[in-house]
Amino acid sequence: MPRILLIEDDTFIAKMISHVLTEEGYEVDHSVDGESGWKALHQVDCSYDLVVLDRQLPGMDGMMILRMLKAEPEFSAIPVIMETGLTDRSDIKEGLSAGAHYYLTKPLDKTLLLTVVEAAIQQYQQLNTVKEDASDLALICSSVEQLSMRFQTHEQAIRLAKALSRLYPDPNRVALGLHELMINAIEHGNLGISYDEKKALLLAGTLSEELEKRQASVQWGQREARVSVSREKERLVLMIEDEGDGFDWEPYMELQAERAFDPNGRGIAMARMSSFDQLAYQGRGNVVEAVVLTNKG
Repeated sequence: MPRILLIEDDTFIAKMISHVLTEEGYEVDHSVDGESGWKALHQVDCSYDLVVLDRQLPGMDGMMILRMLKAEPEFSAIPVIMETGLTDRSDIKEGLSAGAHYYLTKPLDKTLLLTVVEAAIQQYQQLNTVKEDASDLALICSSVEQLSMRFQTHEQAIRLAKALSRLYPDPNRVALGLHELMINAIEHGNLGISYDEKKALLLAGTLSEELEKRQASVQWGQREARVSVSREKERLVLMIEDEGDGFDWEPYMELQAERAFDPNGRGIAMARMSSFDQLAYQGRGNVVEAVVLTNKG
């Protein structure tokens, strides 16, 4: 059962969020301020899949908690949903830059709350799957100079991302980026799901069904994506190519305030900021190159 830490000082809002989430099978722990929330994170028997955080808390406010979370390796990968009554672009950009995965405006919309919570937890759980230890492969992977593989499905992408992450000096750093770029190649590239379509499917709770439908269709189902990694002097170069029509990739290289309240659209920017030293799309946008420098001294 996914476990969520809710840090919210407004009793009415906290009860509403807790009720909505527990009704859907989530376990929710509630802290009334930043100090008690920070203590809850450090309890020996606590392990959270998500933090829902009010931006405007008394004392230790939401931005301070967010920065502290992202500064500690133990907690940095936990997704954070920021609740806010503020809609100023500079405030939103500040939160996104500090590491908030999603924003929700007050008053909260129940459907959007559940959609965003599900998306955030699913991403976190997939990341943990990718990051599972495979130390027995480390020696072999460190000797690989070049490899190329094909993939079609989410399951293949998750397994390949897990394996490919072992090629890198810091597998945990690149795991999320690998996963996000490979999923993007499947969903938006080979299966032709647009940004707006994915948003609508997430809100309707039918994304999985649509993915299965397209994967089984004659039009989309035969398409493959290819991932390759080559070891060059002082860098590892990842290339991912799909069979799609490409897309206007430039707006997705940054976390933008305009999309802060959407349940999707963060993967490329998060990969660029957190996982790779260089990331660039080529041509019409169906090829991406991501570089990790292996000698930064």
